[in-house]
Amino acid sequence: MQAGALGAPLVVGALQATLGGEPGKGGRTAATGAAAWVVAKALKRQIRRGRPGDHEGGATLRMGAADEGLGFPSGHAAVAVTVAVSLAAGRGRLPATLAIALLGVVGAGRVYVGAHYPLDVVGGWGLGLVLSALSAPAPGAPSE
Repeated sequence: MQAGALGAPLVVGALQATLGGEPGKGGRTAATGAAAWVVAKALKRQIRRGRPGDHEGGATLRMGAADEGLGFPSGHAAVAVTVAVSLAAGRGRLPATLAIALLGVVGAGRVYVGAHYPLDVVGGWGLGLVLSALSAPAPGAPSE
């Protein structure tokens, strides 16, 4: 589930820039992932929806999931989308399929451990998609 942590887009972006020879894409990956994390935190403070442990006394929490705090939107899900989109964009069907599978694992994992409700994850995915679309190069822009 660490594909949705703040460090993931920074590491992936650095690898894209150095090993992948795509400094522009690497910078966008890092910046978009960091933006997803920051925007998710800001939205959580505005929306103020709690986590399952806040609302359900018998909620099962696994693997150190937070039992209280703010849950909507899922920052892990938002960040994971930015990483998945960056890794899959323009690479064909197999990378896109693997990226979608990664998102499913991250989302299901967040719900399974009791950190989020399913809607929190869907909201995070939506946020990540919007930010990824906003950071995409303009059509016709010179390639890297």
